[in-house]
Amino acid sequence: MSIQKQIFLRYRSANHLRFQLPADICAGGSAEALQGELHRIEGVYRVTLYRRQCKLSIRFFDTATDASQVLKQMYQILGELIEEGVVRKHAAKTDATASSSKARPKRHRPRRKIKQSRLTDWLRGKIQEGRETVTALKVLAKRGGGKNAPAFLQNPENAAFEFANDVLVFYLIKSHWQRIVHEWLPNPLRHRYEWLAVIYMTYLWVRWRHSKD
Repeated sequence: MSIQKQIFLRYRSANHLRFQLPADICAGGSAEALQGELHRIEGVYRVTLYRRQCKLSIRFFDTATDASQVLKQMYQILGELIEEGVVRKHAAKTDATASSSKARPKRHRPRRKIKQSRLTDWLRGKIQEGRETVTALKVLAKRGGGKNAPAFLQNPENAAFEFANDVLVFYLIKSHWQRIVHEWLPNPLRHRYEWLAVIYMTYLWVRWRHSKD
């Protein structure tokens, strides 16, 4: 059975599509390639692929495109990936893969716990390294000239906090840019509350930066 015939549309609305995918598409290289190409479709702002559940969610702006166009381009992308050999042309039936996954023994569960414990240990180690770095920077600031030292060395925690705030502001602008261009700007009255929130947050950010200066 061709892999396109095993893709089932589970949900469809004006700006959201959900699919059930075969397991072969959810493999490492195939999943990454499909997600990367779907992000390039004009109007698409969020692509989420759940590999374990073999589910795909695509959200897009209905002012820039529609569900039919997204479906058409998605199948075109799959055809190109199949021609390039990134995705297999044929795959086993979804029911067979589901039954085989159910038949797996429960011995895999301890492996997940081991991975989780390794991840926890890794996070704890990184946090400890960060604390040690901050402490070392404080000591270096005291030995390196006091007030004449750079601002980051004088107060590394405050400098890191300011940098994180700036990154957050730019990230919010980037993540909402398509919505700002396609929805908020053409209809400012309809999205007046969003604009009020943007103006107020910008005022708070500028006021905070001015107080620091």
